[in-house]
Amino acid sequence: AVWVAAAAAVAAEAAEARVTSLREEGERAVAERQERREAYTAWAAAAEAEAAAEGQARVASLRQEGERAVAERQERREAYTAWAAAADAAGKLASLRQEGERAVAERLARREAFAARATEVSDLAWEAMRARLARYKEDWGNADAPLGPDVDGDLGRWCKVQRQLRDAGRLAMARVDALDLLCFSWVAPSDVDDPTRADWAGMLARLAAYRDEHGDCDVKKKYQRDPALGGWVAAVRRCRSELGAARVAELDQIGFVWQSSRSCGSAWMSSFRELRAFHAVHGHSDVGAVLGDGHELARWSEAMRAAQAKEALSPKRMAHLREVGW
Repeated sequence: AVWVAAAAAVAAEAAEARVTSLREEGERAVAERQERREAYTAWAAAAEAEAAAEGQARVASLRQEGERAVAERQERREAYTAWAAAADAAGKLASLRQEGERAVAERLARREAFAARATEVSDLAWEAMRARLARYKEDWGNADAPLGPDVDGDLGRWCKVQRQLRDAGRLAMARVDALDLLCFSWVAPSDVDDPTRADWAGMLARLAAYRDEHGDCDVKKKYQRDPALGGWVAAVRRCRSELGAARVAELDQIGFVWQSSRSCGSAWMSSFRELRAFHAVHGHSDVGAVLGDGHELARWSEAMRAAQAKEALSPKRMAHLREVGW
């Protein structure tokens, strides 16, 4: 009985140990299964996340490729539009250029036609004036028509213009030659600045001949029969202080008229004659000191002094002013 009891106890202990061992094995198996399940779950989640990431990357890549394709297409479209616009503009520009060239050609043709007509008219007008000058020479013996209201003023002005054009090198040689045939004076006889440069004895003889014919030596400046004599006499009057005593005596001997009885109608000469009369009375030309700076003659005198300072007075006018102690 004791043995049986002991055997039973041993058997019970063995059974309990076996049960314990089986329980532990079961728990270990459950734990291992749980670990494998968790590992699989983690792997599946990782695989799913990786697949999702790859899918997003692929989607992003496809989106970028699509956007690039759209951008390239847009660029090609814009390039084509720009090319088409440029081609259209080039066509219009070529058309406009052709129209402009035609317009310029037509304008040049009209201008040339007008210039030819103007030249023709100018030649006719010039020839008409040359013919008038030729008739003047037949009447007066010289081709030096003077300026002035009591003569052919238009012809005198035309002569002055021809001299100016020649001095500027703008008068055609054919016209120069045509005027030379008339013995035209390229320096107007009335523009003589220095009478001593002329043939002094010859001019005295011509003046004496004038005196014998007219009874005096009061030759007007624009003497049509002998314009050189008229210009020389006017220059002698202006330059009396520079002639020297011997020449003045020669002139006095033949009755030279130092102050012309004729009055120049120009505004300048009118003012100068007032200044000369003032100088004759007061012995000086300081008009402002006597009549006041506001007087018209005083203002004119100051204007002449300002013009002298700027060297804007002609030699003729300076010669006149030196007569009154300028």
